[in-house]
Parts: sequence; structure tokens; C-alpha cells
Amino acid sequence: MAEVLGSTTPAFFAEPRSICAAVLGWLPPAAAETIIARYGLQPLICVPIAGEEGAIGLLAVAGGDLSAADGPVVATFAEQTAIALENVRLFDEVSALAAQLEQRVTERTEALRASEETARALLNGISESAFLLDPAGHILAANETFAERIGRRLGEVIGANVYDLLPPDVSHSRRVYAEEALRTGHVARFEDVRFGRIIDNTFSPVKDQQGAVVRLAVLGFDISEHRKAQLAIRRYAERLAVVNRLDHIISSNLNVDVVFDAFLGELARLFELDRTSIVLLDETGEQWQIARQWTRGTPQFAVDVWRPVRGSIMEWLVTHRKPFVENEIGENGDWPENAALRREGIHSRMLVPLVQNDRVIGVLTQASSRPGCYAAEDLEALSLIADQLTIAIQNARLYQQVQRHALELEDRVAQRTAELAASEDMLRSFFESPGALRGIVDLVDGDMRFVRVNAASAR
Repeated sequence: MAEVLGSTTPAFFAEPRSICAAVLGWLPPAAAETIIARYGLQPLICVPIAGEEGAIGLLAVAGGDLSAADGPVVATFAEQTAIALENVRLFDEVSALAAQLEQRVTERTEALRASEETARALLNGISESAFLLDPAGHILAANETFAERIGRRLGEVIGANVYDLLPPDVSHSRRVYAEEALRTGHVARFEDVRFGRIIDNTFSPVKDQQGAVVRLAVLGFDISEHRKAQLAIRRYAERLAVVNRLDHIISSNLNVDVVFDAFLGELARLFELDRTSIVLLDETGEQWQIARQWTRGTPQFAVDVWRPVRGSIMEWLVTHRKPFVENEIGENGDWPENAALRREGIHSRMLVPLVQNDRVIGVLTQASSRPGCYAAEDLEALSLIADQLTIAIQNARLYQQVQRHALELEDRVAQRTAELAASEDMLRSFFESPGALRGIVDLVDGDMRFVRVNAASAR
């Protein structure tokens, strides 16, 4: 058998018992003989089945009509068999490789799906806008926040060009920064306003293995509330500074004119205004007048002119003792002064009563030519300043009362001094008169001590 397998030509056996015995040699001899006896022995042609690396099998053909001349035909069948077996082997290898590749594709697909889910979870886990762009501006990935901020569904923005989704001015500025990041390979950071919101943008280049920028990762942080907080803190600091300056003025100056001018000046620095005034009520609370005013337009109200409280906005303030705000003049009542304010170009205003011991003594006003100009924080600040102004007016009035009292005392002292001088003159005339010289005239106090004597008494 080994000789046949090692040969390259067909082997013909007219008496093939030895070959059969060798082929069936793995059986017990008796069993092999039984098979040979049952099927008989016929001439046999054996041809090795050759593979790329040697014989891989043996093709044996038996038949009573076979001869050595049939060897080439059997060899041809052996070659075809070898090809078929090689194809089977290759098919098995290809099938095994395909199964491996399919498994790897399945694993990679699952890994890609998991990676995409992770990336999507990371994107949506960011509370700010996040999206990925190709160099042309097409959106490759984005989170829900970005889609919501531009008023679109997430499915609508994927694949769209980001510059087509933004207002023209925002689109232009962002394209400039994107091109800068693509050109330089450096992060571009800038702020802009999109749909009324302040956005802090970061364009981060994503590079391939050769270092070329192939993507832009974009983060947009809405810092509107942060800026509002910063502005609120700054305005609060400004108001504190105003309060401190006014406190200094109140404590260092009792001249009401100086105090009024200082208050109006601070209001002009602190608020957006086109008109402001300080109104005072008389002692009865039935009349009011403008003590100080400043207006950007032509004044329609004269200063120091008394007007009736009844029927005016002042009556409402005296009655309710709380601030009055209008986003548009006349929206909360048709007051007599509305027409004059409109002639000055005023649209919105705030009026804060100056309350002392539950009694309105005046009003601090502030107005603007812009409708709806003032917010709650403005009213809060004006109310704080109004409280200071109330203290200043109270101090000034107390000072004026003290001054009046001092003047009254001075007048009384002067009057008493004049009366005393007249009395002295009268006494002097009496003691020095010719009649008094002829007799003794003495003036003593309660303890009988001499206060004044005439010449006769002295002698």
C-alpha cells in the first residue's frame, strides 16, 4: 500500500489478494477472509489521490474487465477526486473562516452598537448643547439639548448642515470660528447670542492618525442665567455704593437742597430714566408740590407749585401707601397728570411713597420714555432709596424746626435784652434825676443787699 501511495502512476493488480489483505488488515484475519470470499476478488487499479503536499488518499477501482490500459482513466478520476476533495477542504476552511468573520462582524457590530449607545448616552447626559460636525458643517451626531434649543427633533438635525439651522448672523460668525479651528487645529472658543440666549461655544478639532482635522466636536453652554447673576451682583454692588454715598450725604449734610440734588444725581447714575422728581406733601396731606425734578424733555410741571391731592395719583399713594408702577402711562388709571407726562415723552414710571410713621410725607418718582422699562429689582432698589430719602427729609425738617426754634429763642433773648436795657435806662434816669438827689434812694435785693443807691444815700 505504501508503494502505491508513493507512486505517481496507476497500479494494476490482476491478483489483488495481498492488496485487499493490506486494506482490510485492520480487521481480524478471519473477518477479512469472509469479506473477500463473499465479494470475491477481481482485478484492481489503484491510483493515489494527490494533494498539494502529497497523497491524501487512494482511489481503487475493481472489475472483472479491468486491465492496465484502464489506468489513465482511473487516474483522471483520481485527479478529479483530488480536486473535489481539495474543494471540500477549501470550502470547509472558507466556511470556518466565514463563520469566524461573521462572529467577528457580530461582535464588532455589537461593540459598535454599544459604543454608539454609550456615545449617545454621554451626549444626552450633557445638559448643554453637544454635537459633532464634519468639515463641511454636516451634523454627524447631536444630543437632545441641541435639538430642543433650535426647535427641531433630533432626527431632523442629524445629517443636516448646522449653518442652515441657525439665524444668518449667528451662522456667519460660527462658520468663521469653525474654519479657524479646521485651519489651525486649535480649539476655538467664543460667545454669541442665539435665539435670545447667550451661548459660550467651544469648537474642538478631532484629528485622524495623520494629524488632519476630520471632525469638529462642538459644545455650547447656555450662560444666560450666569450672566444675569453676574449683572445682578454688579447692580447690587452699585446699589450698595449708592446707598453708602447717600448715607454719607444724609449724615454729613442737613441742607435739604443739597440732599435733594444728591438723590437725583444718584438716581440718574443707577437707573435708566428720562424723568425723576421728589414730591412733598404739606402738613395737612391735602396738597403736594414738586420740590426737585429732572427731565430729559421739556418740563410740563412747575416746581414749588401746590396742587390738590384729591383726584390725583398722589391720593392713591396716600391711601394705599405702596409703590405704583405703570408699564404704559394710563394703564392703571386716568390721572390728571397723564397728559402732561405724555407730552414729555414718558411711557413707563415708578412712584414710591415716602412713609414716616404710617403717614405719607412725599413721593419719589422715576420715569422712562421706553414702555415697560422697569423690573421688580428696579422697584426694590428705588424703594430702598426712598427709605433713605424719607430719613433725609425727616432730618432736614427736624433741623429746620431746630433752626426755627433757635431763631425764636434768639428773638426772645433779643427782646428780653432790649426790655432789660430799657429798664436799666429807666432806673438810671430815676436815680440820677434832680428829685432823687435830695433824698436817699436805695434799691436792695431779697437779702437786703444794695443793688443800686443814689448819691444822697452814698453820702
